Amino acid sequence: MKPKVSFITSVKNRIQELDEMLSSLIKQDIQDWEAIIVDDHSIEPIKETVEKFQEPRFRYYRLPNDKTGISNGRNFAIDKAKSNIMIMADGDDINESLRARVTFEE
Repeated sequence: MKPKVSFITSVKNRIQELDEMLSSLIKQDIQDWEAIIVDDHSIEPIKETVEKFQEPRFRYYRLPNDKTGISNGRNFAIDKAKSNIMIMADGDDINESLRARVTFEE
């Protein structure tokens, strides 16, 4: 089933902020969303940070070696998104619990 919204995240390092951001996504007041997290060649354990949540709506990817930067990360995430409605969620964003619902309804 297609999610109502796709959160798009391109991240490089900053796992503490990413952890807080992912925690805020789990608190969304609707359940029908996904989050595409694209690692821009981090030296910090981004994949492990995402996987520790054991959240099936989180989808982790690493940018190919010939790509780097936030624009490439976002474009890569957009290509992987299942929804037509996308929400940019930087790795240090704290998302209000109604963000997905409000975006979908507007």
